[in-house]
This record gives sequence, C-alpha cells and structure tokens, in this order.
Amino acid sequence: MKQWTLLMVLLATAIVCAQTWEPTQMTGTIPSDRYGHTMVKIGDAYYLFGGTTASKGFSSEVFKLQGNNFTKIDVSGTVPGMTGHNATINGTKMVIVGGSRDSSDNSVYAIDPTASNPTWEVKSEQPFTARKESASIIVGTNLIVTGGRSVDESTVYPDTWVCDLNSNTWRKGYDMPWGGRYGHTLALKDNVVYVLGGKNPDGDDVFAVFTYETQYGSWDIGSTQGTSPLPRSFCINGQDGSELIIAGGLSNASTTLTETATVNRTASRNANVDLGDVWKLDMSTTPPTWTAVPVEGTEKPVFSHSAGYVTITDNNGKQNVQVMALGGLKGEVIQSLGEVWQYNSSEPPQPVVKDITVNLSVLGRIRYAIHFMTFEELQEKVTVTLTWQDNAKIRMCALYIPWLIRDQHHVARYEDDPDESQEKECLAKLLSSKENAESSTGKIEKTFKNVKRGTLVLLVMNASVKTAQNLNLKVADFTNTPSRYTLIFPIGKPEIFSNANAGNLVNTVTFPVAPVRWNSRYPKCAKEYITETPTQGTNSWTWTCVDKNKRLILVPGYVKFYLP
Repeated sequence: MKQWTLLMVLLATAIVCAQTWEPTQMTGTIPSDRYGHTMVKIGDAYYLFGGTTASKGFSSEVFKLQGNNFTKIDVSGTVPGMTGHNATINGTKMVIVGGSRDSSDNSVYAIDPTASNPTWEVKSEQPFTARKESASIIVGTNLIVTGGRSVDESTVYPDTWVCDLNSNTWRKGYDMPWGGRYGHTLALKDNVVYVLGGKNPDGDDVFAVFTYETQYGSWDIGSTQGTSPLPRSFCINGQDGSELIIAGGLSNASTTLTETATVNRTASRNANVDLGDVWKLDMSTTPPTWTAVPVEGTEKPVFSHSAGYVTITDNNGKQNVQVMALGGLKGEVIQSLGEVWQYNSSEPPQPVVKDITVNLSVLGRIRYAIHFMTFEELQEKVTVTLTWQDNAKIRMCALYIPWLIRDQHHVARYEDDPDESQEKECLAKLLSSKENAESSTGKIEKTFKNVKRGTLVLLVMNASVKTAQNLNLKVADFTNTPSRYTLIFPIGKPEIFSNANAGNLVNTVTFPVAPVRWNSRYPKCAKEYITETPTQGTNSWTWTCVDKNKRLILVPGYVKFYLP
C-alpha cells in the first residue's frame, strides 16, 4: 500500500512538472540588468528597448532576442535613453511613445530593427505632457494611449489620446473615469479596448474594468466573470486572438476582489508584493471570463516593471501557454537578464527522433566527462558510439538510475549539483559499474536494451597519459528523445600537468530540435573565458561552447538541456 501511495505521489509530480517557472540561461550579448524596458515581437524574433539600468541610468539600446540568444542591434540616428515608455508595432516598425527620458525631448520615435541599417526616425511630437507608465494599443491604423503619470510621479493622468499612424496626427479623446490609471493593461475585443489592473491616483492597485469604445471614443464601466486575479500593476501581458494572458506584476492589495459595475473597489493596502501567478481572460465570452492558469512549485519569478512575452500554441490539441519574463525589480533590486524565467503550461510535443551528438575538442589525460539522458518512456534500445583521435585509452562506464529512486541516488545528486563534495562518490559509483568498455583503437560502440523510464548515465574517461583529440559521442536508435540531457565536462587546460598553450577549446552538442530551455553554470574563475552560442539549423539545434582560458585551471563545466 505504501509503495502504491508513493507511486501516485510521484506520478502526480510528473504530470504537473511542466506547470512551473524555470530559470533559463541566456547567451550572446546580454543586456545589463534593468527594469522599465519594453519588448515587442517582429517576425520570429523579439526586440528589447530602453529601461533603467543599474550602472548607466536610462538606456537607448536595442537588442534582438531569438531563442535564448541576445544580439545588440547597431542603429543609426539618435533617441534619448528612456524608461517606463510604451512600445507597439506598426508593420515591421517599433513605435515608442512616452516614458521618462534623459532629455526634455517629447517626440514619438520609430525604428525598423529588421532593416539592413536600422535608423531611428521622429514620427511626431507628443501632444500631451511628458509621462511614464501609460498603456497603449493599436486598433486598425490608430495608436491609442491611455493614462500614465508624470515623470516626477506627482500627477496621475486620466486622458486618452489617439494617433493616426498613416498621417502621424493626434486627437484627444474623452478622459478615463475615476481619475485615471498607471501601470495598467489593455486588451482588445471587437474594437472595444478593456482597461485592466493598474494603480489609481491614490496609489492603490485596482481591478475594476473600464471599456473604451473606439468607434465613438467613449468610456464605460465594464465587467468580467469568474474569479478575477489579485489587483496588480506592471505585469506582463500578451493577447492571442480572443485570449489575454497576464503574469506576475506588483500588488499592494490583500484580497481578490469581486467586480461590480458601479464601485471602484480596492482592497486594504499592504506593502507591495511581487507576484508569480498566471491568469487567462477568455474574451470570446460575454462578459470575458477569468481563469487561473496552474502554477506549481515554490520557485517563482520576479518581474514587476519587467519586459517579456506571451505565446499560446497548440500542443497536439492541448493548449500550451508560454511566458518569458526578463529583468525587472525585486523590491528595489534590479534583476539580471542573463538568467530569465520561463513558464510552460503543458509539455511541448515530441519531435521527430534523430541522433544526438556531443563533441569535446580535447579530453586531457586522466580527465572525464559525464553524460546524463533522461527518458520518459521505455526504449527498446539506445546505441552509443564513441570515437576519438590519437592513441589515448578511453574508458566508458554506464549506469541506469530508475526514475522512482532518482532523488536518493548519489550520481543523480551530482547531476543536480556538480561540486567537489559529490564528485568522488559519483565517480566511484560509475567506475564500479559492470556496464563498461575500454579501448585504445579510437572507437567504442555499445547498445543498451530495454532502457526503462529513468536516467542513463555515461562516464567517458581518459584512462591514459595521452590527450584524446576530437572526442565524439553519438546517441542513436532511441524511439523517444530524452526529456533532459545534462553534460558535465572539463573547463580550462586539458593537460593538468602541462604548461603548453592549449588554444581555444570548442565543445558542441547537437539535438534534433531546439530545447525548451537550457541552463549552464561555470565557476566564477572561468566565466569570463566562456562564450556560448546556440544555432538553429534546418533539422537540428546546436550549442557551442568556446573556452578561451589559457591559465592553469581545471574545473567542471555544467550544462543542462530540457528537450521537448
């Protein structure tokens, strides 16, 4: 009975594991820590602009994000540094309105970051007082800007402005009810704009709904059904068709509110709290319906005043909600964009199964690398082929860890935390395995049959005093791609007893599909020498790690890939 109870608990854990926030390591030219920045999608890439940085104040930089890789965009023309602005898309152009700026400038700017020579251009002058933390949305050819507060935070504005993007001319609409909002969210249904959340002129987070009828330019009290989220401001939001997703944000409310059509209700104010929940508003119903998107686990992101994006995709008939949260504030601490948070509500579909290859340019004498691959279903066979150059003697040891006992296993603990205290016990366990092979001929091939659900671990060790060049491991014949692949490998000089210049060491891992996310970790003494680059190919995804370290240092590197 106890075994059955344990099985049900573990099975329940496996089912909801996708509904958690996970930290994701970013690569490329990573923007400095910041908040108050914006992010928009153009084509298959996302573009980040501005924000308040920890070291340089207001930023005017533009970055491209594709996959997990950042690239800084070189632009022509000038634009002031700004934060708390709005960014919307008109065709392939990013349109920037409002924000606190590092000059007295009050222009509307636009840039096409996909152009061969991206250039800032002034579209018009803003007809309203300089402000930040307003909200904007494009309806047809009109850009609608609502609310906000003054850059000195003394005044909250209720006004509404509409810009015709064809002629770049502005007109003033009717004021928003009840003194306006800032830090709020906009959604669109049948040419009606919904205002959700934000702070009122008293600084209270509210969730009473306003609607703006774009055809007549008039405001009204709106409503939603279902249990509404905790009142909040400065959250991430994204709309896909009739569905709006909001995630996280900041709240000083103590309880979830029941919407009424006549009263702008607020909960008693508490200290501001950063949220990590996810909500969906179905705007195909009348009135729109709120539902909570399940979020499991104790780790949640911090993304008040941050940027991010929301995508909604079909996963074999089951909806998957994906949220990425980048930077922001935790209390008054500015957060890093080097590690961001990602949420998926369901497991992505299984890809077409192909080979996985791992290449280590050099494996020095008496050094090792460990490969962990976790399978969620029974594999009739898994074939591993190991090749290398030179006459080094290579030993390969294999160990299978059943999924039911993974958390109690010494080797699995080393996968989760590869530090010196775990290393000796892990290596001793692997070297004592009966599943092993050794060769000096440059090739080892081994087939593992009936690999049950769990983790297959391979230790690849140079058992000689010679250096193995171009060590290549190929995993094939599996019917289901591993759900996770972890590689622990040596960083630094490959020959620990030699002062010879080893040059740059290049390691690569190639998968048949891009990982859902991946994390890497290196000791502080090695980080500045490491460059990681992910590359999306036609039928594969490759991660490349270049180690430029020329010092006498040898420490373990660590990278974990979560596959669809």
